[in-house]
Amino acid sequence: VINLCSVYFFEYCIINCFADRMAIKLSDMYPDRANETSIKNFFVILNYCYQVGVFISRSSLKYVQIKQVWFLSVLQAINWTFMFLNTRYMFCTSLYYLCPLFVWVGLMGGGSYVNVMHNILELKTLHKSEIEGALVLTLMFNDCGILSSAFFTLIMDNTLFKS
Repeated sequence: VINLCSVYFFEYCIINCFADRMAIKLSDMYPDRANETSIKNFFVILNYCYQVGVFISRSSLKYVQIKQVWFLSVLQAINWTFMFLNTRYMFCTSLYYLCPLFVWVGLMGGGSYVNVMHNILELKTLHKSEIEGALVLTLMFNDCGILSSAFFTLIMDNTLFKS
């Protein structure tokens, strides 16, 4: 539950707060190139890359199963830290580097989701009637992570990342 909440907090901060702010800062940094596709659609391109990662990881359960999902949370926290610093200082602006990173963010988020759900369904210590409650509770915490990221985004957009 905690892993899924934290992974989704980190993930949604990255795709909604950091990618959006990086796009705005990039267009401010290069006003003469504002109509170029890579600048104009920076946010869209990064979100597309993220969705590719999510699609791959959610489709991979048959091939890759992870029991220690806490590891995905740690990796997503590292992604979050890098993206936070990059949003603040804009040391990496190239889509050649950011696109694979956003695919990676999607891989961590989707992988965490599918493996947490699979691990709950495979628990031998829960009766069938308890599994449903465990899934609902887990999804509730998933939503709490997303909601927390929305609050974080509002705070950052109006303080530290304010243009």
